[in-house]
Amino acid sequence: MGFLVAFVIVVFSIWMITKFVGKLKEEEALKVQNYVQVQRLLITSDETTPIEATEFYISFLNSVNLPIIILNEDGSYNLSVNVKDFIVNDSVRLRKKVSEMAKKYPPIKMKLPFGTQKMYYKNSELLDQLQLYPIILIVLIALFGLFTYWYYQTVKHSEQNYLWAGMAKETAHQIGTPISSLIGWLELLKMEDIDQMSVNEMQKDVERLTTIAERFSKIGSKTELERADIVDTTRKAFDYMSVRLSKNVSFEFESEVDYAEVALSEPLYGWVFENLVKNAVDAMHGKGELSVHLFEKENEVFIDVEDNGQGIPSSKHKEIFKPGYTTKKRGWGLGLSLAKRIIEEYHGGKISVYRSAPGKGTQFRIILKKV
Repeated sequence: MGFLVAFVIVVFSIWMITKFVGKLKEEEALKVQNYVQVQRLLITSDETTPIEATEFYISFLNSVNLPIIILNEDGSYNLSVNVKDFIVNDSVRLRKKVSEMAKKYPPIKMKLPFGTQKMYYKNSELLDQLQLYPIILIVLIALFGLFTYWYYQTVKHSEQNYLWAGMAKETAHQIGTPISSLIGWLELLKMEDIDQMSVNEMQKDVERLTTIAERFSKIGSKTELERADIVDTTRKAFDYMSVRLSKNVSFEFESEVDYAEVALSEPLYGWVFENLVKNAVDAMHGKGELSVHLFEKENEVFIDVEDNGQGIPSSKHKEIFKPGYTTKKRGWGLGLSLAKRIIEEYHGGKISVYRSAPGKGTQFRIILKKV
């Protein structure tokens, strides 16, 4: 409602200014017309001497604020007012100025006893400035609107970041307590006469929970990046996921490079990669083909995660990275939002939907700079 009221006020202000400028323009033109009529009457009147007519003529010219140029019948210069001397003294500039005035208003012919003269005039400087005012006002309002929108989005984004970071840290804190207990119980089980294979598998799962807690704790904190081989890191994450997800999914890993060093937070990057793999498996409803392809161009490494699942409409390619967006009944819509933040804000890289369409699968692409 407030924006509507502001819009109405702005439109009304512009309309009033435009109306005022139009009226002022008419008054200035009428002033010149009236002067010419009075001048004719004074010169042709038997009761007015030439000196009196000349005095009136000079008095008028000094009182108006309009640029005026008067030419003789043969086109030669006669008189001017409110026109710069360097224009009047240069025949080329004078002709150009006269031409500009003629485009604004047709010259007024003054038939006088001593010959015919033409008066050229244009709007006063004040009127020209007033005509620009609505445009300036619109530009200022547009800039203010853009600034307001930018500020609102920035505040909104900051609030969301604080919310997600707070939730992540609290989750890490809550997970930490049971993990500590599980580690203690595992140590007791290792001393018991039981199948240690099961204990070892439990050990792996506890270590996995510890990694997850570490990832959550890093959200919202200053992330320390270390040099790491992105090929090896991606392969390890791929191997871990491929044996723990649906057996009906065909997994394929391919890398065109053997080694590529990047500045990396391995726990956070692993989270992003695993999130993409899980989303791909969900999109295929646990059955299909998933491939990971690594290659490099110049000083960048590209990691593609591709599936043959249900695909994403082009209108949703950017929206899926917004906090809260999800197509899952039990999803929070945080995975891809955090993935984008981790890759772009923490690692200075890029993540996007490289290719996708309904029924034709999806290809996500991560781009990281080599070091």
